[in-house]
Amino acid sequence: GRRGWLTAYQIKEVFRGRARELFVDRYVLLDLLGEGGMGRVFKAHDTRLQRDVALKIIRKERLSNPAAVARFGHEMVALGQLQHPHVVKAFDASQTGDTHFVVMEFIDGQD
Repeated sequence: GRRGWLTAYQIKEVFRGRARELFVDRYVLLDLLGEGGMGRVFKAHDTRLQRDVALKIIRKERLSNPAAVARFGHEMVALGQLQHPHVVKAFDASQTGDTHFVVMEFIDGQD
């Protein structure tokens, strides 16, 4: 279990003066898992449900276009309805301030 230790990623972010950015709504970012055209995916801890999740934060520049925001919304509804053993489950899609994010099932291992 967790002992309250900081992860290597968190230590790096704290030293860069970005400690505040480790918190997104009720989620605490633990590690950067990957980056893509739409955004960055983190391993995060859901402080309410006490479980680790994959948290995708959408790039702000992608959301400057209203059509892209609408497409993102439609994709999230479709992903939320999709149930397949080889596809991660989407738990939530939300925003806090101007940060839009998707909460997905975290599966430890290779992508």
